[in-house]
Amino acid sequence: MASARCGGLPWSPSDQARDLDVWHQYEVPLVGTFMWGKQTVLFTVVGDANGHVSIWAYIDLAEEQATELRDLEFESEDELRRFVATAFSGRKALLALARDLCVGEWSPVTVEQDLTHSAITFVQDVVKSRDDHIDPATRLRADLAAADVVISHEFAQA
Repeated sequence: MASARCGGLPWSPSDQARDLDVWHQYEVPLVGTFMWGKQTVLFTVVGDANGHVSIWAYIDLAEEQATELRDLEFESEDELRRFVATAFSGRKALLALARDLCVGEWSPVTVEQDLTHSAITFVQDVVKSRDDHIDPATRLRADLAAADVVISHEFAQA
């Protein structure tokens, strides 16, 4: 798949993307396919799209896979999620970071464990690549926000 363009919507990351087929949406498309030239691309949000920052994943589908998917229906959201997880597992994918639903950064990855773990590594790599350019006060706010998430999770588990 070709590279996404900065500022594109996650479900239409380039002027070349067309024929959007949304499989699941909640305010915005969350899972589906689009055509990129003659290639069918499966996309999904990793986690959720509710925050200012979201992660999106893309894989090219073989022609046979794309043909099989045309009439595929899912009985539940869980079934759809399992299908997507399986489709991405062990595959080379493109992960994209979007801010306010505008794609701004992307990188190819191999989804070895699952999409969530691949997204964690991707986000950590993005942060590390910018770490030298962040002033200490901003770095501290970011670290405190991460600590807040961890501590809140621990309290919720207790």
